[in-house]
Amino acid sequence: MSESIALDSSRSSTLITLPAGTAYNGESCFDALQEDEEAVPDWSLCVHPQGWVYFFNPLLKVVTDQDIRKPSVFELTKENCLQYPLDELSDGMEVHLHLQSLIGNGNTSVFGLAVNHVHCVASYDLQEVKSNNAYSLTPKRLNRCRRLYWNYLWNHPAHVPSPSRAIEDASEALTWFYTDNLISGAKSTVPFSKTECDELARIVRELTASSNDRSVSKTVFLSWLLREVCSFRDAEDWGQYTQKDLNALRQRRTNPPQSIHLPPPVVLFLLNFIINVLFFGIPHTYRAHVKATSEYRGRLANVQQQWAKYIERLVREYSHFLLVATVLLSATVGFLAVPNIPEGAQVAGTISALASSPSGGTKQIPPQQILSPICIMFSVDILGFMDMQFFSVFLQLSWFGQS
Repeated sequence: MSESIALDSSRSSTLITLPAGTAYNGESCFDALQEDEEAVPDWSLCVHPQGWVYFFNPLLKVVTDQDIRKPSVFELTKENCLQYPLDELSDGMEVHLHLQSLIGNGNTSVFGLAVNHVHCVASYDLQEVKSNNAYSLTPKRLNRCRRLYWNYLWNHPAHVPSPSRAIEDASEALTWFYTDNLISGAKSTVPFSKTECDELARIVRELTASSNDRSVSKTVFLSWLLREVCSFRDAEDWGQYTQKDLNALRQRRTNPPQSIHLPPPVVLFLLNFIINVLFFGIPHTYRAHVKATSEYRGRLANVQQQWAKYIERLVREYSHFLLVATVLLSATVGFLAVPNIPEGAQVAGTISALASSPSGGTKQIPPQQILSPICIMFSVDILGFMDMQFFSVFLQLSWFGQS
């Protein structure tokens, strides 16, 4: 970084210099001020790639989002510049002035974000990011100041070139994200998948070409990427704990303690009886499936993929059930149409229908989903507490409970 922040109007069409002694006339152009009006240092109108504008004064080292083309806003901005200790800004530093109107009393409050382009840090405390203090920041605080800096540069990229360390930091972060995807697999919590890391790394390599040296979009892209890296590190308590403590903390986050509110004993007994006896414990199986599918491990894409697989599995099981149920329903109707058939014969006929199912197009159905209804049917026949008309209900429950 040079000793002072100099505007480079050759970067692109994103810089328009407003000469000293000019004022906005309200008709999309600028007029000269009257001789008795005080001339002000030059301001530059900067255009973000997304289209909005902001203003930068290289002499005052001030950036503002306020529309200083309006005389009242311009006067207010000058007053606030005088209130900020601009003389304490060292080389490579600037301040972003936020002007916020206070509703009700007509006053305004000013927030100054001090920006240090040499160390790529920003803070609302000027002393914190001075060059002689930036080295003493803790890892946690340094990461947060870096995030403020990259967020600021993402919104104000046109008046400064990309920091020299941006490419190196982005490449380092993407390399680790890719490595963590390989090591942790589906349990990885990094913000980008392997495919996304490959794509982002390719773009970062292309940005090193000389044709992108003056690119404003390059600054925007790298600022966005490094802002996401800093946000992820802040969420993961980067640079705060030892390996043992950090692993324990992540384990608690993955499996947080849950307070269980049990119903009254009578209600709990009835609920367990219904689930475990009448429904063969199948609701517990489905609950476990839904809980495992809904588990969030840091990336929504993984959750979406898990739900897609689970839904596909349910559709496949329903299709299998309908196929076998059709065969059994036809056999049961045939048995019921003939009077005085012993239950043993009905059971044998149903087993015969099930045994012949693989030859009827159900070869892809797992064997346990065909054998379990047979076992239930024998239990029903031996216990003798249920008629054959209700056998199909038990068949459906046992079918859906296989996994």
